Amino acid sequence: MSRNTLNKVALVFIASFLLGLTYNFISPKGIPLIAKEINLKTAGIEQLISKSPKTETIDEVEFASIVDLATAYGIYEKELAVFVDGRDNWDFAEGRIKGALNIPEYNFDDHLKKYSAMDRSLNYVIYCGGEDCDISTRLAKKLSELGFKNLYIFPGGWDEWTAANFPVEHD
Repeated sequence: MSRNTLNKVALVFIASFLLGLTYNFISPKGIPLIAKEINLKTAGIEQLISKSPKTETIDEVEFASIVDLATAYGIYEKELAVFVDGRDNWDFAEGRIKGALNIPEYNFDDHLKKYSAMDRSLNYVIYCGGEDCDISTRLAKKLSELGFKNLYIFPGGWDEWTAANFPVEHD
């Protein structure tokens, strides 16, 4: 390739990059370039039973608490919450916590009618693949914005649940 051709390719690349950044900046659904740190309060079963208010906030919006594996299993055994799997449909079909609903975070807006029919007074434990997955946190925030108040995030998710040999089901 000649130097002139390389210069043209570089110019097109830079122009495309700048155009993409500009579009992302003005778009209402733009992606933040620097992720905000999320700090959530850890919840216990007692909080679900008493429905005590959550105190942690993110962007001044109250929305969820964290539950660990032992708490998640206690909630499951006592049927204190609906478990919600935020992973893709195909991951959900391959395996999920027994009785869990699937609300894929990636196409959340396509299913707004489904969410509007859900009971906002129930407790919801939201999970995804595991510690390296933040789908459950993003899904909890979206559900909170729709008026859901009793949201709990299980960050250990599918990986931790299956490692503990807790009840699962498959399609």
